[in-house]
Amino acid sequence: MKRVETWLLTVGWIGAILIPIVGIVAGVYINSAKTTGSDGFRTNKYDDWSRKQAVPMIVVALAIVVIGVVLQARRR
Repeated sequence: MKRVETWLLTVGWIGAILIPIVGIVAGVYINSAKTTGSDGFRTNKYDDWSRKQAVPMIVVALAIVVIGVVLQARRR
């Protein structure tokens, strides 16, 4: 397992705030990416620290989507 690349983490967090779908996609990818080792077993691509960063990224992005939907519904 390796640590997530800085650019992916940065894009994910900026995306979670500005374009939530980008944050959701990046977070789900970081959290669920797998790799196949030379022994044929599939393991997580990223380490625990990286996957723990992805969960709040997804939550923030979803919260912003919900807030946006609620605000749009109240305008009508």
